[in-house]
Amino acid sequence: MLRFVRAVVARLREFDVRDTLLEQELSAIEATSEDEEAFCAATAALGVDPFSVDEATAREIVATADVLPESVVQEFFVVADVPRLAEQRSALLGGIETIHGNRAELSPLRDLRARINGTSNAGQPWKQGYRVARALRERLGVEHVQINSIHTLANALRVQGAQLTTAVMPILAEGGGFDAIVDINATASPTFAVVQRKEPATLFAVCRAMFEYLTGPTDRPGLVTRSRSDSQKRNRAFAAEFLVPAEQLRLQIPRSVITSETVDDLADRFGASSAVIRHQIDNHHLAMVVD
Repeated sequence: MLRFVRAVVARLREFDVRDTLLEQELSAIEATSEDEEAFCAATAALGVDPFSVDEATAREIVATADVLPESVVQEFFVVADVPRLAEQRSALLGGIETIHGNRAELSPLRDLRARINGTSNAGQPWKQGYRVARALRERLGVEHVQINSIHTLANALRVQGAQLTTAVMPILAEGGGFDAIVDINATASPTFAVVQRKEPATLFAVCRAMFEYLTGPTDRPGLVTRSRSDSQKRNRAFAAEFLVPAEQLRLQIPRSVITSETVDDLADRFGASSAVIRHQIDNHHLAMVVD
C-alpha cells in the first residue's frame, strides 16, 4: 500500500500537482517516530483507528504497553477488548506474578529447551508446529505413546508428575482473551498459568504454552491466545500433533467417511476434545466427516 501511495504522489508531482491531502498524510506517516509506530500498531490491533482514537483510550493503550513484557504485548493487543483493557491487563499481569512465586522444579524441560532447535521458517506456520511436535516425540522416544493427561505428559517429558502438576496453575481469567501464560518461576523452571477448563482443554493449553517456552525468547513470558496469528497457529498445530499424532489417528479411523459420532469416540480414546480430533482429520486429510 505504501509503495502504491508513493507512486501516486510521484506521478502527481510529475504533473505539478503538489501538496495534496494524500501527500500531506503520506508525509505525516513517513515522519512517524518509533514510539508512534508502536502506538499505531497496538491501537490497530485492538481494532481502533490510531489517528482518531480518543484520549482516554490512548492513555489506557500507552499504560498497557508500558507495563506488559515486550514478548506478549502484540499478542495481547490482538485479543484484548478496548472497554475491558484495564481488567484484561490486570489478569495477565496477575497470572505472570502468580507464576513467579511458583517453586516447581522442571529441570528436564530446561535441558530440553537447550537442545531443541526451535521452529523452521520453511512452510506455513502450522507445518512448522507439526515438525517440532514430531521431532520432540522422536527426541523423547515416545513416538507411539498416548499422551492423554497431565500424568502421561509428565512421563513423556521425564519429569515428576507431582512437579508438573504443581507447575500447572489454574487461574480465573475467562474472557481475558488468552488461554494460558508461560514464564520462568522462582526455580528458573517453566510454569503454566492456565485458564480453568476441563482436562482435555487444559492439557491442550499446556502443550501450546510448552511450545512457546521451548521455541520462544529466552526467559520471557509467552502467551497462548485464540487469535489466528502465525505464532498461535504454530503452537496450536504443535499441541494437536504432539497429543494426537496424525499417523496414530490414521490407524484408528475405520473408513474414509466417518460420522461425528466416530469423531467423539476417537476423542474419548485419545483423551482429547472432539474439535482437536476434527482438526487433525481435516488438516491431514485422514477422512471425510459427515454430520
